[in-house]
Amino acid sequence: MVRTAGDGLKSEDSIQKSKMEKRASSKPSKKTSLPEHLLEMVGEETLASRFDKLPQTVTLAGIDEAGYGPTLGPLVVTCSSYSVRSENMKSDLWELLAESITKNPKDKYGKLVVCDSKKVTATGALRTRLELAVLCHLSYRFLDRKFSTVKILIDALGEGASKELSCYPWYENLDIAIPVHTTIDNIERRLPFDFLPMKALGVTFLGARSKIIEAKQFNEEVEKSDNKATVLEGAVASHMKSLARKYHAVLLTVDRLGGRKNYGKFLFETFKAAQKIRCYEETDKVSYYRVEFEDRFLDVKFKVKGDQTSLPCALSSMISKYVRELLVKRINDFFVNLIPNLKTTAGYPEDAIRFLKDITPVLAGRPEWRELLVRSR
Repeated sequence: MVRTAGDGLKSEDSIQKSKMEKRASSKPSKKTSLPEHLLEMVGEETLASRFDKLPQTVTLAGIDEAGYGPTLGPLVVTCSSYSVRSENMKSDLWELLAESITKNPKDKYGKLVVCDSKKVTATGALRTRLELAVLCHLSYRFLDRKFSTVKILIDALGEGASKELSCYPWYENLDIAIPVHTTIDNIERRLPFDFLPMKALGVTFLGARSKIIEAKQFNEEVEKSDNKATVLEGAVASHMKSLARKYHAVLLTVDRLGGRKNYGKFLFETFKAAQKIRCYEETDKVSYYRVEFEDRFLDVKFKVKGDQTSLPCALSSMISKYVRELLVKRINDFFVNLIPNLKTTAGYPEDAIRFLKDITPVLAGRPEWRELLVRSR
């Protein structure tokens, strides 16, 4: 018998019944129905499967975006990943790497700050921390490169990305110097102190990839589906498929896409070759699944505020924000060169209306630019 918070006693049977009812309430709704041979709905404690014999290392990954809501500038969707020893697969990476990385944007000990990007873009000092986190990680991953221009940066995040963007007149020249808030020398001096402790703990930064979706591509995809959410979903699906191809055991956190909590159909359409899709949880805060193949699996959590609970997701948030801000600056610089004293924009809907009105004289002479600049939704 166990004493409860009330005056009475509660039997072990009633406690067990209560636990079963709680588990049942967290099971997915029927709205996520998939072909029965693919979808299995189970409680999280039954995670055990034929994959229990894990490889020595597993991949912790995170996907987040910047620019889904604005009218101007790119949507950037990034996936970042780390390799960790399998015994640390459920560890909080911020705690594991506390010697060199923190989520506190006001840290006074010189650590790399990796957190929700919205917390490190308010002032110049915080923007320095955003830039340091992004460029230190990428410089460690690509030791043979100096991240000295925007072109080098975006081509490292997506092969041929600068060439794909060259159809936009404001992106024709991306040989723009970076870093903006720090120096390459400072970044290179930091690398041993930031990443050797990580290596000693069996953690390796595997890299990051970004999908940069500008207005032309964005509008074309929206026209096909009549739904702008499919643009973001397509980028997320592409990242997930890449992870599943490259790694045998992946634990992925995706910052939740809008307010939805049922992702079974999305996963089925993304992974048609999967042998089984297990659904562990669908709640207001997290939707949790496992996609199984013959010799590998991908666990994915679509999580509200995922960038606050997953370090890889937070880093993806920062990389996406950094890349988007650099490219929006190119748009502003391009039009300021044509209209001196033009007030710049961050691209969000209300101010985008003002900006487009201000550049009307230029767009009147080049109407094709409007199609390249403005999203339809």
